[in-house]
Amino acid sequence: MAWKSGGSSRTGTAAHKRWRLAVLRRAGHQCEIRGPRCIGHANIGDHILAVAEGGAEFDIANGQAAC
Repeated sequence: MAWKSGGSSRTGTAAHKRWRLAVLRRAGHQCEIRGPRCIGHANIGDHILAVAEGGAEFDIANGQAAC
């Protein structure tokens, strides 16, 4: 699926929502990035290697939970 401006066409799919929930559940909804403004509770599924750069879109091993 082609990336469109804003990404909502890709991230709004049922498959992406399932991937996001699987990533968050695996991490126990705890942020895995731990940046300087981290709040600890994750609600975002972030790709480790961007899909645009060849990362696997629905592989939970290519995901990290982020706040």
